[in-house]
Amino acid sequence: MKNKSYIISIIAVIAALGIGYMLPKNGNKSQTIKAPGATSKEEHNEASDIVELNDNDAKSAGIETAKINFGTGSEIRILGRVMAAPEAKIMVGAPISGRVSRVYVAAGSMVNKGTPLFEIISAEGAGIVADARAANANVNMASASANAAQSAYSSDEFLYAKGVISRRELENSKASAISANANVAAQSAYANAAHAKVGAAGAPSANGAIIIRAPITGIVNNMPISVGGFVPQGAMAGEITNVDNTEAVFQIAPNLLEKVSIGTRINFETNDGRLLSATIKAIAPGIDAGANNSIIRAKIEGASLAVGTVINARIVSQNGAQNLRPIVPNDAINSIGDAKKVFVKTDKGYRAVSVIIGNSFSGQTEIISGLKGDEIIVIKNAFLLKSQLAKSELEEE
Repeated sequence: MKNKSYIISIIAVIAALGIGYMLPKNGNKSQTIKAPGATSKEEHNEASDIVELNDNDAKSAGIETAKINFGTGSEIRILGRVMAAPEAKIMVGAPISGRVSRVYVAAGSMVNKGTPLFEIISAEGAGIVADARAANANVNMASASANAAQSAYSSDEFLYAKGVISRRELENSKASAISANANVAAQSAYANAAHAKVGAAGAPSANGAIIIRAPITGIVNNMPISVGGFVPQGAMAGEITNVDNTEAVFQIAPNLLEKVSIGTRINFETNDGRLLSATIKAIAPGIDAGANNSIIRAKIEGASLAVGTVINARIVSQNGAQNLRPIVPNDAINSIGDAKKVFVKTDKGYRAVSVIIGNSFSGQTEIISGLKGDEIIVIKNAFLLKSQLAKSELEEE
């Protein structure tokens, strides 16, 4: 065993002497020879900050990316939902009392303007139709009487000219004709009023059947009636919402209301990634200070979103609208060594870029330097790239 160790020691000495003999002998001068394919320190550091990963593998790992937003530390982040505007809801009722004979639609149905909603049978409606018909008959009778009176007056004028009747008889005939024409006008006015009443009652049929139709195109929110039920005049029998007339509704802490005002623009993003804008048109302050019950209503610009769509909005207050900086989610920032870094998507993969951070607010952090603002960054599961980066460095060491 001692002999084996001795032999190994001799081989090591010979190898060392051989290497020393082969080194270039340039006196005190030293020379560094860069092997082909070798990288400088700067190039090596840049390469070591990149995690090579294709899009499919990144997607499988749950890594999500997004464009950088711009904002300031005074920005307000709020969640909201698309809702129907107050003026978009139309209450539907019966113009006169009646009993429901048929229901054509139910809550949730999409209807067009003029679509039948329900039908009622109204005794009052039948009476209104009968009155209108009687008024028409009276007009016809008055017209016939007026025609007869006018004919009699014309005959009397001829007889008076021949000296057959007296002046008094002629004047009486003329008065009868004038009275008959006045009666026609009166009966016509009654008939017009009766027909208007028929129209106001929903144009019932002779038996008092009235079909109530949708006044607008929209979705039936509520239809609290059933066949056999009685509907009083003016009572709510249905509700329809115009789905094209929507607005964005947000809840905000009352202590933040001083940072917004009517006319303030809001930038928001939908779940499918669309970036849109809205303008605040109404603010309802909360009752309790600090309670998250203040309401902001904003008119959406240039888009029609479905009722119920969840939106993520940001408001830049007026005193923070200058010097906008890139802002990133807090999850996008990673502590690597003594530096704060954000992973930026590149053609080769994902590069860890050193950044200097500023204020944090509502889950976001502003970037003072390190990002230009046009990059696509990792916003979810960036720690996986951080782990892979650390693993690569260990393997190199």
